[in-house]
Amino acid sequence: MMTCKSEFYHDEMRRWMFLDDQTLCIQTSSSFVYGAVPIGASIYVVGDLDTGTSFDYIREFRRSTGTWQRTRPMLPSDLSKTACAALRIANCRLFRLQWSQDMFRVRV
Repeated sequence: MMTCKSEFYHDEMRRWMFLDDQTLCIQTSSSFVYGAVPIGASIYVVGDLDTGTSFDYIREFRRSTGTWQRTRPMLPSDLSKTACAALRIANCRLFRLQWSQDMFRVRV
């Protein structure tokens, strides 16, 4: 699996910092990232994230501490059988994210 480094802007330190992706998930073929979106002081990553001991569908990177956290799903049901995660992201933000990642093809 090949990874590339990402950066985020730290408001308090006023500089760009590398995003520590070592504890996001283990690098296996069972892990797959669908997308990421910044909301407030956090960056949320959605995907099939194999952490080695469990499977997460949403992980939160807290910019202030520089650490990855598990997020609790808003629904008590098992999300492993669903195609989407129970994370409330504004549609306009999600659309812009998907548009910037070329997930929509425009046919002329």
